[in-house]
Amino acid sequence: MRSLLPRFLFAPAIVAAAALATGTALADSSVNIPFNFSVAGKTWPAGKYNVLQGPVANSVRLSSVDSSHNYVWIAGPGDPNPTDQRTVLTFDTMNDGHTLRTVQYGSRITSRLDKPRKEYVPTRIMAGE
Repeated sequence: MRSLLPRFLFAPAIVAAAALATGTALADSSVNIPFNFSVAGKTWPAGKYNVLQGPVANSVRLSSVDSSHNYVWIAGPGDPNPTDQRTVLTFDTMNDGHTLRTVQYGSRITSRLDKPRKEYVPTRIMAGE
């Protein structure tokens, strides 16, 4: 008969590893955007928005507090430090308003979301400001 002792020692190690992996997940972030802006050709109103983990791996979701506006993007590794925990929304500011350019969620960042134009002034909004 085989000993059950290795199985009992192995199970807590798996639980500890799972707890460590979930402990490093980013918390949802709230950002206050003080101006109207466009996302994928649609205008979103100024207000408070949540940035959180999307429904699939490596995705990020931007959602209005009342859930009337939602959008999900794939986010990959970017320039941020791998231990970066910030949430940063970058906008292009032009004569006709603001357009969401990128969403950084921790060390992941979306590709450029808007179409490049010749003249713009980047605006950054970080969670906690």
